[in-house]
Amino acid sequence: MRIDITPASGPRSEFVEPDRGLVFVDDQAETIAQLREIRAAGYDGYVSFEPFSPGVQTDPDLPARLRASLDFVSGAA
Repeated sequence: MRIDITPASGPRSEFVEPDRGLVFVDDQAETIAQLREIRAAGYDGYVSFEPFSPGVQTDPDLPARLRASLDFVSGAA
């Protein structure tokens, strides 16, 4: 399963690949709910991030932001 977010602004139908970012509380894709649902259905496989946002890819603080996102997902799911 891959996870990423869509930004908190704009209609969801207009999001494109470069809008994908790290998972935090403002996720409009409802990633945490989806993750809970597939785990409840018995999924026990890998989960990967696919943050295609150029802002994520060029973030000078990416290691810390990635760790924060991983911690958020781990604690929320």
